Amino acid sequence: MKMKGIIFLPILVGIGGSLLFPYRLKGKAFNEDHDPIKGMVVYHFRTGMQTQTNADGYFELPGVRPFDSVQIGSAPYKTIIALANERGRLVVKLKKG
Repeated sequence: MKMKGIIFLPILVGIGGSLLFPYRLKGKAFNEDHDPIKGMVVYHFRTGMQTQTNADGYFELPGVRPFDSVQIGSAPYKTIIALANERGRLVVKLKKG
């Protein structure tokens, strides 16, 4: 009797899907008083894509992978760099600089 071998390959899977494939990062930017901030620039380092937050502080950025670096900021707030998570959500609180 000839037995077939089984090969196990590690597959990285996050909660929202595979870590190998990009997704649409969704997030919000708030100030220290928990008010949404409009017009914050959100920049994705790996792809060079950027967007801005709307009046509700909300943004969407396509092509992001978990643990990619994203820069968020605009005057008069301090710019921060955050890592995208595997859930595709990002909430940041920005302080005035």
